[in-house]
Amino acid sequence: LDIGSENRKETVLGDIVVLNFDVMSTPSISLNLKGLSDDNNPLGWGIACYPNDDQASFIVNDPVARAPRGLTESLAEWQDFRSTTFVCKIKGIFNQDYTHHETQPFSRSFAGRDWVYIHNGDLDKNKLESFPARRSRLLEPLGKADSEMAFCYLLSLMCEANVRELSDVNPNELLSWFMKLNEIGTADMVISDGITTAIYYGFSSPNNIFYSRCQPPRENDILNLNTT
Repeated sequence: LDIGSENRKETVLGDIVVLNFDVMSTPSISLNLKGLSDDNNPLGWGIACYPNDDQASFIVNDPVARAPRGLTESLAEWQDFRSTTFVCKIKGIFNQDYTHHETQPFSRSFAGRDWVYIHNGDLDKNKLESFPARRSRLLEPLGKADSEMAFCYLLSLMCEANVRELSDVNPNELLSWFMKLNEIGTADMVISDGITTAIYYGFSSPNNIFYSRCQPPRENDILNLNTT
């Protein structure tokens, strides 16, 4: 993804990109799909935000983007959407028959807000289905993706804990939920209620995680990424 302002852009290589701002902002986001053709493995992508920091999320995605056209061009109009939270996901879907409702980020309404979720990795569906949790018809996945199943599982735990916001969950308890999912596969995860965003870096993840904290003044407008 190319992220920045009108005067400067930085290219970020990665499957997951999360942007959190102290105030509502409108980053310039574009997808660099140069070199792809209809003969290449397609890239599925999705971006979510909370316009005007309202309770409702806004998601634009494309499960089979093959060239920098179509929905990717709609990102140029995002100056109308101001938010403090942006989550982005790019994934090569290869031969998987993904549809729009199986393309991340996922969004579900829970406790009066839209929650969004991104997962990078693979989970054992059979083991995931056996996890004890409250079975709610309101929290059933729309598609067949293991990632959406994990999202619904996490929300069912939120329901059992009787919480309304992500910040209401004890950090150690939230970590234990993430680690339980990590035990049945690989799991880099992001979950947000539009107020708080939590990121989990799986202990068996094949990828690195990078972060940067940018603060004014901005004499040197450079995005420095650190790995952990």
